[in-house]
Amino acid sequence: MEIRRYWALTRKWLWLILVGILVAGGIAYFLTQRAEGTYRATAILLVQGSSSDIELYPSQYGVSTLTYAELIIQPSVMYEVLRVNSDLELPYTAESLRRIIDVETNTNTNLIKLSVRHPSPHTAQTLANSTAEIFLSWYQGNLIDEATRSLTTIGSQIAELEAKTVRTDEEETKLEQLQSLQISWITELGRAMASNAVTIAELASYPTMPIDRHIWLNVAIACILGLAVTTAGVSVVEYLDRSVKTTEDIGRLTGLPVLGAVVHFRKDKKREGYLASEVHPPGAVTEAFRMVRTNLQFVGLDKPAQTILVTSPGIGEGKSTVAANLGVAIAQTGKRVIVVDADLRHPSQHRFFKLPNTRGFSNVLLMGDVLKVSDILRLTNRPQVQQIDLTAVLQPTEFEGVRVLTAGSPVPNPAELLGSARVDIVRDQLKREADTVIFDCAPMLVAADAVTLAAKLDAAIMVVRAGQTTTEALSDAREALSRGNNNILGVVFNGVKASGRGHYYYYYYRSHYAEEKIEERKEWEPHPPAASAEFATRVRERLTGVAGQKESRQGSTIGRFFGRLRREPVPPPKTVRSKRGQRMAQPQPSQPPSSAISRFFSSIRDRSRR
Repeated sequence: MEIRRYWALTRKWLWLILVGILVAGGIAYFLTQRAEGTYRATAILLVQGSSSDIELYPSQYGVSTLTYAELIIQPSVMYEVLRVNSDLELPYTAESLRRIIDVETNTNTNLIKLSVRHPSPHTAQTLANSTAEIFLSWYQGNLIDEATRSLTTIGSQIAELEAKTVRTDEEETKLEQLQSLQISWITELGRAMASNAVTIAELASYPTMPIDRHIWLNVAIACILGLAVTTAGVSVVEYLDRSVKTTEDIGRLTGLPVLGAVVHFRKDKKREGYLASEVHPPGAVTEAFRMVRTNLQFVGLDKPAQTILVTSPGIGEGKSTVAANLGVAIAQTGKRVIVVDADLRHPSQHRFFKLPNTRGFSNVLLMGDVLKVSDILRLTNRPQVQQIDLTAVLQPTEFEGVRVLTAGSPVPNPAELLGSARVDIVRDQLKREADTVIFDCAPMLVAADAVTLAAKLDAAIMVVRAGQTTTEALSDAREALSRGNNNILGVVFNGVKASGRGHYYYYYYRSHYAEEKIEERKEWEPHPPAASAEFATRVRERLTGVAGQKESRQGSTIGRFFGRLRREPVPPPKTVRSKRGQRMAQPQPSQPPSSAISRFFSSIRDRSRR
């Protein structure tokens, strides 16, 4: 059941969820396109060296690529980069410049990737190449200075040893080593200056694509966020919405059966009151009221209700519409129905049936004369039967079997008037005038009229509008109505959206069936309509003499005349095939008789055959 509820909520709010996803994705796409991109330019440095280099320059060639990476972004190099590129007017300091420079190393290779990020692709390329060149020149200068200091130290040690007139064997050996190392330093210094330990393997190229403009990634993330936000919003709205949405809610809150679900249909804009049989004659709305009528018959099998109260918890929930349409639906079964507008505060039944509201229910209750049949007939020891003449206030309608007792003149105290004993007299008189009496009364939670009137009637029906009636209002109305009348037949669920499968199949069936009827009507349109079965039976009885005394027509002149008519040859009727494949007889025009009397009886005979 919970899965079905969640699926129903998803179908209800699917449009909002889709709108939220599309709006979030569109905003992300627009902002990403308009945003200023960041470009990256990368220069590659190569760290190289031989075993002799490592022996000569252990402080340079003996270090790892991580050390070189740290040396690249040291403040002295950054200051030099800013000084050399002063024409670019960079808004950076040595510390902020380090934040836009990325140095990456790999332990498996001797390569160093020096990358610069900047909104301008030209500036990013210039800074990357400038930083690499400045670092190499700075590193080469430091290497020459260190080599010079090493040669100076070795030369001073050799001079000290040569200054001694008498040297030990160890001093002689050390002097030879220093002289050999001095020669090697002098030889390798020139080579080291020509081919440095760190070189530029590849200069930075001009970047063409920004690195942070991931349009579709941003759009996807925005769509996910839009889905999350709209889903959370829908959840909050549904949690705060306390209205009745499904028939399960009605059963859970009231314990009453749902007599029917009336589909929401458009109102007639030309007038305030409207009937479903006029606005949607062949639609599912009319069938919904017929379903309510059928369910009322099943609910009232044990205790049939002749007087029924129709009310609702609040205003605008359609109780007057249900009362009027239910009366029309019951009258279609051949019953006599009276619709009483007992809503003396806001009457509306006269608008539904387009009737005047000059005199009505309130005027009948305020009349002072009550006829006592027992007194008129001089019957003693009999209960007094009170009668009220309702012929002047019961108004017929354009619907057969439906009469309306409008609300009448407005009164200042409707609740007291509905609680008077005269209501019982009017009720009993209406029960004698009709098979079913429907009272349209004010809403339960607006006034005490419905509770007062419900105590005088056989049963009650409550009308609930989907998405408008709150759960608290429904519970309070059900409790209040049960205090006036325990025989609550059920609830009519009004204003349901026609989105279920049942309504779809019903409309399909009605449209398909209507098309077949139109085609059949067009096919038979040139032919005269067939006589009713009752008329044919009466004609046949008259011809055969069933109504009067049966006598032989062969022995009289009239009998011989009818016999001659029966012996006239009649062409067999042609058969045609309808749209459903059934064979149907098509009437054929008879031969023109010679006299007016023969023509008259011939037409009667043809009608009886059809």
